[in-house]
Amino acid sequence: MDLVIGQIIYADDALQILGPSGPILAASGLHDWVWGAAKGRWDDGYYGDAVHEAAEVVNHKTQVRMERKDLNGVELYQVAFSPNEPTTADSRLRLANIDPTDTETWKSAHLGAMKLGEACSQGIRNLLAHKKADLSEQQALEQLGALSVLARWVDSSKLVKADEA
Repeated sequence: MDLVIGQIIYADDALQILGPSGPILAASGLHDWVWGAAKGRWDDGYYGDAVHEAAEVVNHKTQVRMERKDLNGVELYQVAFSPNEPTTADSRLRLANIDPTDTETWKSAHLGAMKLGEACSQGIRNLLAHKKADLSEQQALEQLGALSVLARWVDSSKLVKADEA
């Protein structure tokens, strides 16, 4: 009982000394494409494989959303989130809740999504495909977080074709 009372009395002191613990990221709160692909390998401790599986699924789901199985990786995201108008050959993904009349913000948001897609392709997916990395749990969770942001943007975007622009 004395231990509990001591913890209560000195909780503020401990917080001041140790600092705040910060938020906790629950993997189950990641986008379904990401955690659904990663959880099987994750539970077995194969963090690099889990991240690679998630990256492959996000790439595939982006191809499906774009209706473009011929595009892959960097090129897929360059076409998908290009701020240029769609063409007869290249449809575009348009982010939800971004006001197209605010041209600088709209362009910045789409270029950011394009660059995140490129980074996830080159810096996560490709590296894990060509070199089986032993990621720590923390590194893997951070990479899944990046993939989850990308997956949410792709999933919530609207596909715009040239005849609809």
